[in-house]
Amino acid sequence: MVGRRAAFWLTASGAQVCGEEAVRIGLLNDVVADSDALDTAVERAIAMLSAGQPRVHTEIKAMLNSVESLSQQQSYELASDRLVLGSLRRRHAAAP
Repeated sequence: MVGRRAAFWLTASGAQVCGEEAVRIGLLNDVVADSDALDTAVERAIAMLSAGQPRVHTEIKAMLNSVESLSQQQSYELASDRLVLGSLRRRHAAAP
């Protein structure tokens, strides 16, 4: 999740990172000030995710899993192809 360099450094050194650094390197999505703010942030995240279709979430997870062993260029091409195909499917389903 954080890239090879950061993963090596964090595991080899045992260095601790603050919340803001964890967000910057991709370990966390957000940092909040206190438990009340955490409750609000969690509720907001749940609402955003719940607004999406579970099928879409499943497709996103599958795509992310499928690009793990690909180069960056191959990953971009696969993601682009999937976006185009998904758009065409939605357009076809919506057509009268």
